[in-house]
Amino acid sequence: MPDLSEADRFFGQQAVERGFVTQEQLDECFGLQTEASAAGRPLALGDLLVEQGFMTDAQIEEIQQRVRFMELRDQDRAFGKQCVKKGWLTLKQLDECLEIQRKTFQKSGEIRSLGEILVAQKMLTPETQEKVGALFGIPGYTTVMPGAVPAPAGVVAAAAAGVAGPTAPVPGQ
Repeated sequence: MPDLSEADRFFGQQAVERGFVTQEQLDECFGLQTEASAAGRPLALGDLLVEQGFMTDAQIEEIQQRVRFMELRDQDRAFGKQCVKKGWLTLKQLDECLEIQRKTFQKSGEIRSLGEILVAQKMLTPETQEKVGALFGIPGYTTVMPGAVPAPAGVVAAAAAGVAGPTAPVPGQ
């Protein structure tokens, strides 16, 4: 198999799992991608899949949204672990908010940051959320993550029905 980036492998895996392409079609595009790269003309996997007629632009966007969500989840787990470690959240609260995040994405395709959900649930103040990101070197961790799609009013609250907890103090205060 060609030397592929982790992102392309994950993208391809998601496309196969969603039934958008077969493994054979994906492997064909991986081969074309490797050839183009060797010739000094790197091509994006999504572009190749569309050019070959294997996927539509809408399907590519759906997979890209799933990839963005998975990347955010990794960052959010690190953020949440630091909040638990510092005693600003319980593990139960973290798990509840990660579940809200998952259900919101599953239901509407919207990407909400864990920090945003924690603030909406009044488990953290916006100041605490931003300071945790800064303290632990989580780049760009703000209330709304770059690339996040704004949720319609009430989507996060509806997904969170009944989940609440204490508002954590701002670190250093």
